Amino acid sequence: MLIEKKETMGAILVCLAATLWGFDSIVLTPRLFKLSVPYVVFMLHLLPFIGMTLIFGKDEIKNVKKLDKRDLMFFFLVALFGGSLGTLSIVKALFLVNFHHLTVVTLLQKLQPVFAIILARMILKEREGKGFLFWAVMALIGGYLLTFQFNMPQMVYNGNMLLACLYALLAAFSFGSATVFGKRILKNASFRTALYLRYGLTTFIMFFIASFNGSL
Repeated sequence: MLIEKKETMGAILVCLAATLWGFDSIVLTPRLFKLSVPYVVFMLHLLPFIGMTLIFGKDEIKNVKKLDKRDLMFFFLVALFGGSLGTLSIVKALFLVNFHHLTVVTLLQKLQPVFAIILARMILKEREGKGFLFWAVMALIGGYLLTFQFNMPQMVYNGNMLLACLYALLAAFSFGSATVFGKRILKNASFRTALYLRYGLTTFIMFFIASFNGSL
Protein backbone atom coordinates (compact mmCIF):
# COMPACT_ATOMS: atom_id res chain seq x y z
CA MET A 1 0.00 0.00 0.00
CA LEU A 2 2.83 2.38 0.92
CA ILE A 3 4.66 1.59 -2.32
CA GLU A 4 1.52 2.34 -4.36
CA LYS A 5 1.12 5.70 -2.60
CA LYS A 6 4.74 6.58 -3.33
CA GLU A 7 4.36 5.60 -7.00
CA THR A 8 1.17 7.68 -7.27
CA MET A 9 2.86 10.68 -5.68
CA GLY A 10 5.83 10.20 -8.01
CA ALA A 11 3.56 10.23 -11.05
CA ILE A 12 1.79 13.37 -9.79
CA LEU A 13 5.12 15.14 -9.26
CA VAL A 14 6.26 14.19 -12.79
CA CYS A 15 3.02 15.65 -14.19
CA LEU A 16 3.53 18.82 -12.16
CA ALA A 17 7.11 19.16 -13.40
CA ALA A 18 5.98 18.68 -17.01
CA THR A 19 3.30 21.35 -16.51
CA LEU A 20 5.82 23.84 -15.12
CA TRP A 21 8.29 23.14 -17.94
CA GLY A 22 5.52 23.61 -20.50
CA PHE A 23 4.50 26.91 -18.88
CA ASP A 24 8.13 27.99 -18.87
CA SER A 25 8.77 27.29 -22.56
CA ILE A 26 5.55 28.91 -23.82
CA VAL A 27 4.97 31.82 -21.40
CA LEU A 28 8.29 32.78 -19.80
CA THR A 29 11.18 31.91 -22.14
CA PRO A 30 9.71 33.81 -25.17
CA ARG A 31 10.19 37.05 -23.21
CA LEU A 32 13.96 36.49 -23.28
CA PHE A 33 14.34 36.29 -27.07
CA LYS A 34 16.45 39.47 -27.23
CA LEU A 35 19.19 37.87 -25.14
CA SER A 36 21.84 35.40 -26.29
CA VAL A 37 21.15 31.71 -25.68
CA PRO A 38 24.28 30.97 -23.55
CA TYR A 39 23.51 33.94 -21.30
CA VAL A 40 19.89 32.81 -20.84
CA VAL A 41 20.94 29.27 -19.91
CA PHE A 42 23.64 30.62 -17.56
CA MET A 43 21.14 32.80 -15.69
CA LEU A 44 18.52 30.01 -15.61
CA HIS A 45 20.95 27.99 -13.50
CA LEU A 46 22.80 30.74 -11.61
CA LEU A 47 19.71 32.24 -9.95
CA PRO A 48 18.30 28.91 -8.61
CA PHE A 49 21.80 27.91 -7.48
CA ILE A 50 22.14 31.13 -5.48
CA GLY A 51 18.70 30.52 -3.95
CA MET A 52 19.54 26.93 -2.98
CA THR A 53 22.89 28.04 -1.54
CA LEU A 54 21.15 30.53 0.72
CA ILE A 55 18.52 28.01 1.86
CA PHE A 56 20.41 24.74 2.32
CA GLY A 57 23.83 25.19 0.73
CA LYS A 58 25.80 24.74 3.96
CA ASP A 59 24.41 21.23 4.54
CA GLU A 60 24.76 20.17 0.91
CA ILE A 61 28.39 21.24 0.68
CA LYS A 62 29.12 18.77 3.49
CA ASN A 63 27.26 16.03 1.58
CA VAL A 64 29.14 16.82 -1.63
CA LYS A 65 32.48 16.35 0.14
CA LYS A 66 31.45 12.78 1.03
CA LEU A 67 31.02 11.75 -2.63
CA ASP A 68 33.76 9.79 -4.37
CA LYS A 69 35.36 10.72 -7.70
CA ARG A 70 33.17 8.33 -9.71
CA ASP A 71 30.00 9.94 -8.35
CA LEU A 72 31.37 13.39 -9.12
CA MET A 73 32.11 12.29 -12.68
CA PHE A 74 28.46 11.25 -13.16
CA PHE A 75 27.32 14.53 -11.62
CA PHE A 76 29.47 16.37 -14.14
CA LEU A 77 27.92 14.36 -16.98
CA VAL A 78 24.42 15.22 -15.74
CA ALA A 79 25.36 18.91 -15.64
CA LEU A 80 27.03 18.73 -19.06
CA PHE A 81 24.22 16.91 -20.86
CA GLY A 82 21.08 17.82 -18.93
CA GLY A 83 22.01 21.24 -17.64
CA SER A 84 24.22 22.70 -20.37
CA LEU A 85 23.87 20.90 -23.70
CA GLY A 86 20.19 19.98 -23.34
CA THR A 87 19.03 23.40 -22.16
CA LEU A 88 21.17 25.20 -24.74
CA SER A 89 19.66 23.05 -27.49
CA ILE A 90 15.99 23.47 -26.56
CA VAL A 91 16.31 27.24 -25.96
CA LYS A 92 18.17 27.60 -29.28
CA ALA A 93 15.42 25.61 -31.03
CA LEU A 94 12.71 27.88 -29.59
CA PHE A 95 14.66 31.00 -30.55
CA LEU A 96 15.19 29.72 -34.13
CA VAL A 97 11.45 29.40 -34.81
CA ASN A 98 10.68 32.68 -33.00
CA PHE A 99 8.40 30.67 -30.70
CA HIS A 100 6.15 29.56 -33.58
CA HIS A 101 5.49 25.83 -34.23
CA LEU A 102 6.06 25.29 -30.51
CA THR A 103 4.18 22.00 -30.52
CA VAL A 104 6.55 20.47 -33.08
CA VAL A 105 9.68 21.54 -31.21
CA THR A 106 8.40 20.56 -27.77
CA LEU A 107 7.07 17.21 -29.03
CA LEU A 108 10.46 16.29 -30.46
CA GLN A 109 12.13 17.37 -27.23
CA LYS A 110 9.70 15.20 -25.26
CA LEU A 111 11.03 12.14 -27.08
CA GLN A 112 13.67 12.06 -24.35
CA PRO A 113 12.07 8.96 -22.70
CA VAL A 114 12.91 7.01 -25.88
CA PHE A 115 16.59 7.85 -25.49
CA ALA A 116 16.39 7.31 -21.72
CA ILE A 117 14.92 3.80 -22.19
CA ILE A 118 17.58 2.82 -24.72
CA LEU A 119 20.43 4.17 -22.58
CA ALA A 120 18.97 2.58 -19.43
CA ARG A 121 19.18 -0.81 -21.14
CA MET A 122 22.75 -0.15 -22.28
CA ILE A 123 24.21 1.54 -19.19
CA LEU A 124 22.03 0.44 -16.25
CA LYS A 125 21.15 -2.99 -17.71
CA GLU A 126 17.46 -2.42 -16.95
CA ARG A 127 14.65 -4.53 -18.39
CA GLU A 128 11.12 -3.36 -19.10
CA GLY A 129 8.21 -4.84 -17.16
CA LYS A 130 5.08 -6.48 -18.55
CA GLY A 131 2.87 -4.22 -20.58
CA PHE A 132 5.53 -1.53 -20.85
CA LEU A 133 5.80 -1.63 -24.64
CA PHE A 134 2.01 -1.26 -25.08
CA TRP A 135 1.76 1.83 -22.86
CA ALA A 136 4.90 3.32 -24.37
CA VAL A 137 3.39 3.07 -27.85
CA MET A 138 0.10 4.53 -26.57
CA ALA A 139 2.00 7.48 -25.07
CA LEU A 140 3.82 8.17 -28.35
CA ILE A 141 0.57 7.99 -30.33
CA GLY A 142 -1.08 10.32 -27.81
CA GLY A 143 1.76 12.82 -28.14
CA TYR A 144 1.46 12.71 -31.93
CA LEU A 145 -2.31 13.31 -31.84
CA LEU A 146 -1.90 16.22 -29.41
CA THR A 147 0.55 17.83 -31.81
CA PHE A 148 -0.74 17.03 -35.31
CA GLN A 149 -4.26 15.71 -34.59
CA PHE A 150 -5.21 13.44 -37.53
CA ASN A 151 -3.03 15.26 -40.06
CA MET A 152 0.29 14.30 -41.56
CA PRO A 153 3.16 16.59 -40.52
CA GLN A 154 4.66 18.77 -43.23
CA MET A 155 8.35 18.15 -43.71
CA VAL A 156 10.38 21.34 -43.88
CA TYR A 157 13.80 21.13 -45.52
CA ASN A 158 14.80 24.77 -45.52
CA GLY A 159 14.75 27.77 -43.23
CA ASN A 160 15.17 27.51 -39.48
CA MET A 161 12.51 24.85 -38.88
CA LEU A 162 14.67 21.87 -39.80
CA LEU A 163 17.58 23.17 -37.73
CA ALA A 164 15.22 23.79 -34.80
CA CYS A 165 13.98 20.19 -35.03
CA LEU A 166 17.55 18.90 -34.98
CA TYR A 167 18.29 21.00 -31.88
CA ALA A 168 15.11 19.65 -30.27
CA LEU A 169 16.25 16.07 -30.93
CA LEU A 170 19.68 16.88 -29.51
CA ALA A 171 17.93 18.26 -26.41
CA ALA A 172 15.89 15.06 -26.12
CA PHE A 173 19.03 12.92 -26.30
CA SER A 174 20.82 15.14 -23.78
CA PHE A 175 17.96 15.15 -21.26
CA GLY A 176 17.46 11.40 -21.71
CA SER A 177 21.16 10.81 -21.05
CA ALA A 178 21.05 13.02 -17.97
CA THR A 179 18.09 11.02 -16.64
CA VAL A 180 20.08 7.78 -16.85
CA PHE A 181 23.20 9.30 -15.32
CA GLY A 182 21.03 10.89 -12.63
CA LYS A 183 19.55 7.54 -11.59
CA ARG A 184 23.07 6.18 -11.24
CA ILE A 185 24.15 8.94 -8.83
CA LEU A 186 20.96 8.86 -6.76
CA LYS A 187 22.17 5.55 -5.34
CA ASN A 188 24.72 7.45 -3.27
CA ALA A 189 23.18 10.92 -2.92
CA SER A 190 19.82 12.43 -2.01
CA PHE A 191 17.75 14.13 -4.68
CA ARG A 192 18.44 17.50 -3.00
CA THR A 193 22.19 16.98 -3.14
CA ALA A 194 21.89 15.88 -6.76
CA LEU A 195 19.84 18.97 -7.63
CA TYR A 196 22.20 21.32 -5.83
CA LEU A 197 25.34 19.90 -7.40
CA ARG A 198 23.79 19.71 -10.86
CA TYR A 199 22.87 23.41 -10.80
CA GLY A 200 26.25 24.32 -9.34
CA LEU A 201 28.23 22.44 -11.97
CA THR A 202 25.98 23.65 -14.79
CA THR A 203 26.46 27.25 -13.63
CA PHE A 204 30.22 26.65 -13.65
CA ILE A 205 30.16 25.17 -17.17
CA MET A 206 27.83 27.82 -18.56
CA PHE A 207 29.94 30.64 -17.08
CA PHE A 208 32.85 29.60 -19.30
CA ILE A 209 30.63 29.03 -22.35
CA ALA A 210 28.89 32.40 -21.93
CA SER A 211 32.24 34.12 -21.33
CA PHE A 212 33.80 32.53 -24.41
CA ASN A 213 30.70 33.50 -26.42
CA GLY A 214 30.94 37.09 -25.20
CA SER A 215 27.42 36.91 -23.73
CA LEU A 216 28.34 38.26 -20.31
